Amino acid sequence: MKLAEALGLTGDDIVAVVGGGGSPPAMFRLARDMVEQGGRAITTTTTRIFGAQIALAPAHVLAAEATRERVLADLAAHRHVLVIGATDAESGKAEGVSLISSGACAPGARACAS
Repeated sequence: MKLAEALGLTGDDIVAVVGGGGSPPAMFRLARDMVEQGGRAITTTTTRIFGAQIALAPAHVLAAEATRERVLADLAAHRHVLVIGATDAESGKAEGVSLISSGACAPGARACAS
């Protein structure tokens, strides 16, 4: 049984995966399940993510470049997009994304947390 099916997810659901280990594999599994069901998935993390995990997404976009148009175009092409923070070339890790660093707290934003 697929994880998305076990959780009763549909294409309109928004899911937050919270944990202290094992969260990225669960997040990517849910994204893959949704894509296999014909849906789309946008994934991100608030913590660092390893290069090998970044590679699990067919497309990734830096949060600083994640305009609506860019994400929608990548979703149309790949059905799953990972939004990440700045990447450290030496370690291959990417920083997590916060609402503040992603520009979501800009004037006119629908929601913002600080």
